[in-house]
Amino acid sequence: MIFKRIKITEGQRKRANKRYEFIRLNNSMTGGGGNTAGALGEILLIDKYGDKVEDVSTFDYDLIIKGLRVEVKTKRQMVYPEPYHYMNIFNFNIQQQCDWYCFIVVDYEHRNGWIVGWKEKKAFFDESKFYKKGDVDDTYFDNPWTFSHDCHCIKVRDLILR
Repeated sequence: MIFKRIKITEGQRKRANKRYEFIRLNNSMTGGGGNTAGALGEILLIDKYGDKVEDVSTFDYDLIIKGLRVEVKTKRQMVYPEPYHYMNIFNFNIQQQCDWYCFIVVDYEHRNGWIVGWKEKKAFFDESKFYKKGDVDDTYFDNPWTFSHDCHCIKVRDLILR
């Protein structure tokens, strides 16, 4: 899988900083540190789909694209997204009433983004692997990861590219 890098513009960064004028989202895993990256993920999709997007930003989903309720899940990474990387949804977010998830990666400097894939909600939970808090993901043989919360994970290679 080769993901097209999206160079994030200064204008997109400014829009992201104004998008959520609060310090911390409920259940934020980073204490609000990922707010700008999350907003950038939404802006990347708004800019990609243009007039086919309705920007609604509810608890249950962020956008309506071509009539489908889309929850955008943005992950900050220091490295290029690889097919074996996990995208995840924390267990406390599984009640969201969306149709699809769109997974996006944004680098920590907010200079580059990648739309890594889509998954219909039911298919995500049917195909994802559940990890409990404290479980160790040893698929990164040189850097095992211990899960800090219960979550559902799916490999990037199992997502749909659009």
